[in-house]
Amino acid sequence: MSKILLYVAILLTLLTAGLGYWNHSCYQIILSEKKGAIQQQQQEIGKLNEELNSLKEKMASQVTTEEQNQKAIAEAQQASTKAESDLAEVQKQLTAKDAELEQKNKELSAKEATIQSMMAAQKNATPVSTPAPTTKKKSSKKNVTASEKKDPGAPPSDATNIEALCAPPGAIVGKVAAINSSWNFVVLNVGENNGLTKGSEMAVTRNGQTIGKIKVTSVEPLTSIGDIVPNSVASGSAIQVGDDVFSTSIEMIKK
Repeated sequence: MSKILLYVAILLTLLTAGLGYWNHSCYQIILSEKKGAIQQQQQEIGKLNEELNSLKEKMASQVTTEEQNQKAIAEAQQASTKAESDLAEVQKQLTAKDAELEQKNKELSAKEATIQSMMAAQKNATPVSTPAPTTKKKSSKKNVTASEKKDPGAPPSDATNIEALCAPPGAIVGKVAAINSSWNFVVLNVGENNGLTKGSEMAVTRNGQTIGKIKVTSVEPLTSIGDIVPNSVASGSAIQVGDDVFSTSIEMIKK
């Protein structure tokens, strides 16, 4: 009986040991499988993290690009607004220039009408005797001597007029026939027939005193138009009808 119990105890011990070994083996297998699954999951998590980081970088890049686009759009809008403002200003200036040009054209037309009226009045007026420019001093002196001998009360010769006005020899001598103060020009009683040309400069004198200067702008056969040179007339003085004029241009004197 005791042997049987002993055998049974040994058998149970062996069974317990075998069961324990089997349980250990199963545990090791399960543990190995779990480790493998954990490693696989870790790898997958690593891949997901990489993808997540990549997405974050893409999103950051897209955000940066979006900000750059917004900045570019804002700059383009500012440039467009400035261009519209500049265009409006240019159009405003053009409108002002057009109005100014139209006003200038009206003034020019009025001035031309005034000039034509004054020229017509001058043509219809009694001509003022104006000596022609002297080109030969010898013949001039002879004529003066002859006239003085024949008629002591006769008008002075060309050379005498030139000397009285302190004009250079050969200068064209005349008088102011009319004045237009509004347009600052005068009409002279000498013109193309006297050798006067457009652009000639004339000195204006009165009783031997220089009053101002004139620049010829238009020439007719017997008369001419000249603008009063700015700042040539002293303050408190003014050019008057009847003032003497003589050419000061070197080219005119040479002629």
